[in-house]
This record gives sequence, structure tokens and C-alpha cells, in this order.
Amino acid sequence: MAALTPLIGEMLGVERMPITFVDDGKRHSVKAGNAVEIEIEIEEVQQAEGAPSVGLTGIVFHPFGPDLSISKANRATVDAFGKKWDNAGKNGHPTAFSWAE
Repeated sequence: MAALTPLIGEMLGVERMPITFVDDGKRHSVKAGNAVEIEIEIEEVQQAEGAPSVGLTGIVFHPFGPDLSISKANRATVDAFGKKWDNAGKNGHPTAFSWAE
């Protein structure tokens, strides 16, 4: 997360709320109270029959890691601290991560 700190221009606040995360194979979702609801689904894109799915592997820098699946956001809404946006239908990139040091 330290790599994201240069992107923060103004701290709008902190709020405690329950978080639910679901990993259902190709579909992943997270819900944080009534403020955040995101669901993405991994796209199964293959170059040839029996080949592995296409993704971004070791070619891009991303704060969560170098291997990203190609995904579409079925739902992606945020309504917090006076800011609202809806990115449904746009991209998402799930990858394994750990918050532990």
C-alpha cells in the first residue's frame, strides 16, 4: 500500500464498517458497509484451444503484484465521504495479495 501514498492528495476521513470478501473461482466481490460494492469476473480469453487464459504477467508494474487476470466489473460503486462513482462494466485485475508484513 505504501506505493499508493503518492496518489493521495487529501485525507477525507476514516470510517469503521464491516467488510465482506467472496472468492468464488472466477468471480470475486467485496462489500464495505453501504459505502463500497465491487464484483468482478475473470474473463477466460484463450489464444488457442487448451492454452492458458490470457493475462498480464510480469510486464506491468502494479502495487499488488506483477500477475494480473483480465476481468470485467459487474458492479463497482463507491459512495463515501461525499464522493460517488460507478465503474460497472469497466476493467478489474484480481491478483493474490497479503496485508501481512
